[in-house]
Amino acid sequence: MMHASVLRYFREVAERGSIRKAADALYIASSAVNRQILKLEDEIGVPLFERLPTGVRLTSAGELLLRHVRDTLNEFDRVRSEIDDLRGLKTGLVRVASLIGLMAEFLPRMMVDFHRRYPGLNFQLNSYGPEQIIEELAAGRADIGLNFTDVGSGGFTQLADAPAPQGALVVADHPLAGRDRVSLVDCANYPLLLWSEAGPLAPYLRSALKANEIVATPRALCNSLDAIKHLLRADMGVALFSRFGFESDIAAGEIVHVPFSEPFLADRRVGVFIPANRKLAIGAAMFAEHLRTGFETMAKTGRPTHGSR
Repeated sequence: MMHASVLRYFREVAERGSIRKAADALYIASSAVNRQILKLEDEIGVPLFERLPTGVRLTSAGELLLRHVRDTLNEFDRVRSEIDDLRGLKTGLVRVASLIGLMAEFLPRMMVDFHRRYPGLNFQLNSYGPEQIIEELAAGRADIGLNFTDVGSGGFTQLADAPAPQGALVVADHPLAGRDRVSLVDCANYPLLLWSEAGPLAPYLRSALKANEIVATPRALCNSLDAIKHLLRADMGVALFSRFGFESDIAAGEIVHVPFSEPFLADRRVGVFIPANRKLAIGAAMFAEHLRTGFETMAKTGRPTHGSR
């Protein structure tokens, strides 16, 4: 594909709204990206971007071209992967957008297992919030999404799903550790270790506290699972998550996960999603199938990994 590079440059600039940011993502000089964009505009005969003080914005012609470029590049990647597969290379890039909890242990473990069989494949694993995962899949920046099943699946195919009950994470000797269920209000009686305010549980927690006229100040707001694990082990508070990301600590008996009593949180599930209107490259399709098998195993056992409490 003679123009693959310039089309990738164009797509990056369009999606990031900045030549500099696109160049950083592509690991090339901004001047090189700018030259290619100018050359493309010259070939087409109309401006594709409006140059603004803060970056660039697509013109109407640019928006039309972007739709074509996304389809073209996705199809090109798929065909190239199929050609490589015919040659017995099994090469390619698998792009996964995932919830942070699944990124901590489950997804890397699945990748390592898959890589042993197909060592030529490379992976791009990125964590996002639920809505961002949808955006990454829809924009063609991700091949596979691991997301909550209740966020919205229009335009996507769900391959499998598994339980992901939300609950309280505490040290083994914490007063809540012996409970079968806890409510959000129960947790608010203790110092809280919360994900960032944009986290998926934040709206539910705010509603529960407001309904019960409780004012709670989190002991820590954090976007690092490693930091939250450290604080949990030090008995600094109660964290509100699913088991995902804490499997090893739970299996070791250091941390206990107590599901919420609120059904809409205790019954939450996560799934494997792929675009419904775009055929995946062979490597990505095989990894999606590998993840489907992993999720089906979780659904049968009710546990993120074998050996979790």
